[in-house]
Amino acid sequence: VTMLILVSSSNFFLMFVGWEGVGIMSYLLINFWYFSLNSNKSAIKAILYNKIGDIGFLIGISLMILILSNTTINNLVYLPKSLSLVSLEDNFIIFILFVFILASIAKSAQIFLHPWLGDAMAGPTPVSALLHAATMVTAGVFLLFRLESIIYLSTEIRTFIILVGLFTIIFGGLSSINQNDIKKIIAFSTCSQLGYMFLTNGLLIPSVGLFHLLTHGFFKAMLFLTAGLVIHNFKNEQDIRKFGSLVLYYPISFFLFLLGSLAIMSFPFLSGFYSKETIIESSLAPQYPIYIYILMIIGAIFTSIYSFKLIYYTFLTKPNTLNYNIIYNKITTNEELNLINIFIFSILVLGTIFFGYLAKDILQYHILWSCDNEFFPFFIKIIPLFFSLLGIVLSFVILNPWKNRKILTIMNKRFFFDSLFNFFLSFNFLKFGYKYTYKLLDRGLLEFLGPIGLLRVLYTVPLYYSTNYKANQSNLFIYLFLTNALFLLFFFLF
Repeated sequence: VTMLILVSSSNFFLMFVGWEGVGIMSYLLINFWYFSLNSNKSAIKAILYNKIGDIGFLIGISLMILILSNTTINNLVYLPKSLSLVSLEDNFIIFILFVFILASIAKSAQIFLHPWLGDAMAGPTPVSALLHAATMVTAGVFLLFRLESIIYLSTEIRTFIILVGLFTIIFGGLSSINQNDIKKIIAFSTCSQLGYMFLTNGLLIPSVGLFHLLTHGFFKAMLFLTAGLVIHNFKNEQDIRKFGSLVLYYPISFFLFLLGSLAIMSFPFLSGFYSKETIIESSLAPQYPIYIYILMIIGAIFTSIYSFKLIYYTFLTKPNTLNYNIIYNKITTNEELNLINIFIFSILVLGTIFFGYLAKDILQYHILWSCDNEFFPFFIKIIPLFFSLLGIVLSFVILNPWKNRKILTIMNKRFFFDSLFNFFLSFNFLKFGYKYTYKLLDRGLLEFLGPIGLLRVLYTVPLYYSTNYKANQSNLFIYLFLTNALFLLFFFLF
């Protein structure tokens, strides 16, 4: 319901209602196993990072009310004229766009506000499929799609959006390469794919970004739900280093994993090919620098590496133990699909195979004026495919556990973003809060001028002149009496 409110609202206020509803639902779903400390911390981490974006969203809404006197999205086209009418500089629009982009970065887990995404895998696997394929993380890029009418006004903002998207593509791909949790590999794959959707707004082709968002939803949901089948049938084990040769036991899961991985690698004629390749080829338009295309190709290489690793370690390689029975005794059942799962996976498989081809002419109309990629030479069309296949070959070298240990450790630790944020921000804010706001203000000045000081004055002064003082008289009784007396006094006065 909250997602329907978000995508169907015609003004930013109602969109914010759906925005917050999606955030609350994600918090509750990540914390589904509330008795787990890891789930508690992950849910709090997700909501705190998203609060940064929510503040940006609220500032943007407040500025729209101040300037346009309403929050209707269609009235954004009148924003430049309204700015000039109230004698504000046109550069003010950059600030409005920036606060909305900040909201999008936090919600869609773009670079620097992304650390919550990996920890969000603490929730159940169907929840992960829901968050990553349809609702939570896609809300951020959807917000940018609604800002299409004013993004084109600022070259600086478009450049900023492109750079954020490119850095997220590279970072998400590198972080996925050496993860060992099957769900976290797919999670950072989502982070990387969201970078492609994000930068389409800077390339002024948001309809293509929406196209990739829709196709990505099919095969990403299929990857997560298939991972859930493997995890459930393997006694809730998620470490791919403990898997091996599962293709013999779960051939249907292997087929679904292979199909989803080929789609995310933009293999020809699958849905991901029509959306992702269009984004990459659109950057070849003469108005864009060549480094955008190169970095997106590098991101495609990383996609191939972690996708092949996921399939190889889970289904094809030998188990990482000499005693195969230790592995196979963990398999609880060979039943892969029931009737409900067959229905759900049938929809996802059909969408993964056919949706891209059927919808490409509807959702690519921006390409007609920016870069007509239908008529590129054949050798340009196969460049992404060539580098994707090259990534599979490179994976044998990069994923060798006895080489490149330091580089792989950095990737596994996600470039130490969590550690850096804790060292430079969290710990310093905690020390400042304890030393000044807690010790100096809360337990210092406020208590001295408030209840403690009032109690000392009203209680100790009469005792000084009293001759019938009892040493065991209760401070609690006097404190409650004075509090209620002062409350009644203020109540009758005001």
